[in-house]
Amino acid sequence: MSLLRDIAATAIGGLRGLAREPRHLIYAVLIHIGFFAMFVIGFEWRQTVRPPAPEVVQAVVVDESRVLEEMERLKEAEARKAAQEAESQRRQREAEESRKREEQRLAELKKQQEQAKKDAEAKRKREEQRLAELKKKQAEEAKRAEEARQAEERRRQEEARKAEEARKAEEARQAEQRRKEEEARQRAAEEQRQREAQAAAERARQQTEVERYVRMIQQQVARAWIRPPNWAGQQCMVRVHLIPGGDVLDVTMVRSCGDPVLDRSVESAVRRAAPLQVPPVDSGLFDRFRELEFVFKPEP
Repeated sequence: MSLLRDIAATAIGGLRGLAREPRHLIYAVLIHIGFFAMFVIGFEWRQTVRPPAPEVVQAVVVDESRVLEEMERLKEAEARKAAQEAESQRRQREAEESRKREEQRLAELKKQQEQAKKDAEAKRKREEQRLAELKKKQAEEAKRAEEARQAEERRRQEEARKAEEARKAEEARQAEQRRKEEEARQRAAEEQRQREAQAAAERARQQTEVERYVRMIQQQVARAWIRPPNWAGQQCMVRVHLIPGGDVLDVTMVRSCGDPVLDRSVESAVRRAAPLQVPPVDSGLFDRFRELEFVFKPEP
């Protein structure tokens, strides 16, 4: 059994060593298989007395499967080699095409450089001609510029004279304008003072009229008031809500007389005195009586 394993190991080692030469490998594999078969047959003939051990058959099967695996790897190696050769040829073709493109590019570049040289020479000649024409044109323009300068100087002097006359006229106009504006401001100020005086007089008149109506309301309430026995000259502040015509909507005490009985007597007096005397709505004064506060202090 050890001899068989040695032979199989030798065959596999030879196959691995020949992996780099696929054509020789095939021949070597065939020779080893034939030799191995002859050895097995001879060994079985010498051992006819007793049946072959199962492990020998197993070794043969194992060795054959390894040979087949090795052959499959060799095929794969051959395929990889063919792919590498194809890739190498492709790269050579690409390198050749790149070289040709580079030669064509350099030829075109050389042609462009020669054309650029010709264009530069033509441009130089055109530039020399342009400079000569420009120099001539500049001389003519300098002459015309001097003539224009002199004309412009005369024009500026004339404009300066006219501007001075216009300035003096504008100063006179502005002075007249300021005088008129000052007169207008004085008139406006006087009219404002008059309006303010009239407004003050109107406010004073309205205040006098309001005070007159308030006194009349105080007198009305006092006449309608029934003096309580415990009254001793107290006074209170009353708030009355009125509507046009003098009718009373509500009465409240802003500042008490100091006695609830006295407060109620005053509230009752306000309601009995209604309608109170109020200014007409069209007088412009009634809005000040919609919510009226007054001091109730009847004569002793």
